[in-house]
Amino acid sequence: MVHGDLDEALPVAMARRYVARAGATLHELPGAGHFDVIDPDSAAWPVVTEALRTVVAGAEA
Repeated sequence: MVHGDLDEALPVAMARRYVARAGATLHELPGAGHFDVIDPDSAAWPVVTEALRTVVAGAEA
């Protein structure tokens, strides 16, 4: 899961609880808001794409 710590629509605490229950990985992005994780021009975008590469690589293994 990728989540910005400045997300006001869905607080990062929700993501933390979810990953704790699901056993998932959280990539918490400092200074990122709700839409930064889908904006290719944001500073968060390289982290998002790297997380996606990790998921895809795991699925291919």
